Amino acid sequence: MVISRITSGLGNQLFQYACGRALSLCQGVPMKLDLQNFQDFKNRRYALNALALKATEATPEEVNEFLKNDTPWQRLVMPRARRRVRRETGFGFDETLLRAGPDVYLIGYWQSPRYFEDVESEIRRELVWRIPPPPPTQAVLEKISAPKTVSIHVRRGDYVSNPGYAKRFGALPLTYYERALQYLAERETDLHGVIFSDEPAWVKATFPQLIPFTVVEGNEATEDLRLMTACRRHVIANSTFSWWGAWLAPFPDKTVLAPARFFNDSTLPDRDLVPEAWVRI
Repeated sequence: MVISRITSGLGNQLFQYACGRALSLCQGVPMKLDLQNFQDFKNRRYALNALALKATEATPEEVNEFLKNDTPWQRLVMPRARRRVRRETGFGFDETLLRAGPDVYLIGYWQSPRYFEDVESEIRRELVWRIPPPPPTQAVLEKISAPKTVSIHVRRGDYVSNPGYAKRFGALPLTYYERALQYLAERETDLHGVIFSDEPAWVKATFPQLIPFTVVEGNEATEDLRLMTACRRHVIANSTFSWWGAWLAPFPDKTVLAPARFFNDSTLPDRDLVPEAWVRI
């Protein structure tokens, strides 16, 4: 059995699911999700129940069966590849995780598509919505189905207000979006932007009018993600949320623009996070 501890926002939850599901598929064992963290995580809630996942919730007893022997001594003497509890040790891809046994409990964010590239088609088939879009989402979908619609994500919120997050991540400057949209405009005409942001009022007042754009407001995160995946052009933020909006877009000819550095902190590696086919700006 593979159990993945699910925590944080929707983008991180998707990475935690995809990594654990890849291990369960390769080992031919069931996958379960440890959702206990959301009992104390007041700022985020579990969001993957909107998707048709191939996993069920782990019981406290199943979780404790893994954690009861996860002692400092065990972590000291046992080789990492043989440990039943695997803790992420950094932001880069850890290839030893792919050699984990059929019984493993995962603690981490696992932010790299390399963990699930061998089962990408299966992951894509599972990460679909369980129910049709509600009327407000459907109305927007009909407007953005044109091939020249650009999904634009502006992440601010705690990237601005939280000093720790601002130091590690930091909100992207407007010059990033200007360069990204200029890149697209040099290659295509009649583009229309659809902007997703946790500060829509700031976007309306500040975002440069390089192309016509619409600001989407009032949706659940899962519905914004659904809208992002309907676009063929993407300008993502340094955020796993819009990373997944771009990755899940099913179009072979899609164009994805990503920041040259995902992290404001230059000591944090991002080489394993952004697919090679995406354009770094």
